[in-house]
Amino acid sequence: MDYSTWSSTYGFLETIWTEVSLKGWSLDTIYPNILTLSTSDPFVYALVICGIATFVTWLLSVISGNYSQVDKLWSILPVYYLWIWCFGMGEIREMLQITRVRLVLYLTTMWGARLTYNFHRKGGYTWTGEDYRWPIIRSYLHPILFQILNVFFIAIWQNLLLLALVFPGYVVLRVGDEVPYNWLDTVAAGICLSSIFLEIVSDQQQWNFQERKYELIRTKGVLEGDYGRGFLTSGLFRLSRHPNYVGEMSFWWGIYLFGISSMNGTTWFHWTSIGTLSLTFLFQASTLVTEILTESKYPLYKVYKKAVPRFIPFTLPSEPEFKKIE
Repeated sequence: MDYSTWSSTYGFLETIWTEVSLKGWSLDTIYPNILTLSTSDPFVYALVICGIATFVTWLLSVISGNYSQVDKLWSILPVYYLWIWCFGMGEIREMLQITRVRLVLYLTTMWGARLTYNFHRKGGYTWTGEDYRWPIIRSYLHPILFQILNVFFIAIWQNLLLLALVFPGYVVLRVGDEVPYNWLDTVAAGICLSSIFLEIVSDQQQWNFQERKYELIRTKGVLEGDYGRGFLTSGLFRLSRHPNYVGEMSFWWGIYLFGISSMNGTTWFHWTSIGTLSLTFLFQASTLVTEILTESKYPLYKVYKKAVPRFIPFTLPSEPEFKKIE
């Protein structure tokens, strides 16, 4: 981010603080400053939208008792931020003539469309659609502790993460055509495209498996192999326990590389990596919780864990020795 953007953001916060200190908290005090600074730099506008999304998702979670409200925006907000920034930084037709800008916008839109579809078909956008982990976590935490978790992690941190993920895209849009398209852009595009493909295939394999498993249960059919064990171990899941997560993490590292490329490769570690690093760490923690719950439900999952790596297979995975136990 260039100095003017940090200056605008700091000035925005400083102005709000000064005004409310003198006049108190009111929409009449805050709104004019938001309007002025949002038009001066689209990054400030994104901060405002992030703040609104944080409050709305928190409020809806309290009202509904459903704590997956941020999940409903997960595939939408990053795409929205990038397009708003693009419209706010210049003539849209001129911006879309820049190859790197086009790739970042179109690839992220493809990512968002795929994830939105997959989330929709699993019932994620229904009023009652909630991540199965939250009710279990609630049962272990005191209500006050869970509400603290809801405010700071579910609402605030996750919304900030959705904004931070597209920081590299902001740099790409800011730089524009100042730095020509180069080999690193091609690498980044390849990573993003292959990641989307990996997610499509792994999600479809998991979907097919779950649909067939519950169909067998409904019709009282014979549950054999993976259907009897309760979890998928074939296809991409023979190589990685969470191939869809591998695709998600690698996609955002690809977007990060676009940001590095727009700076002409002068540095490989940049402040815009905060979102990508945070997402990577998040998946480490979330898969740990997921697998603890999976083991408690499916005892043979422990055998699968010993044979197949969590994410990336640095060596050829071994065959799970289910038969010795079954």
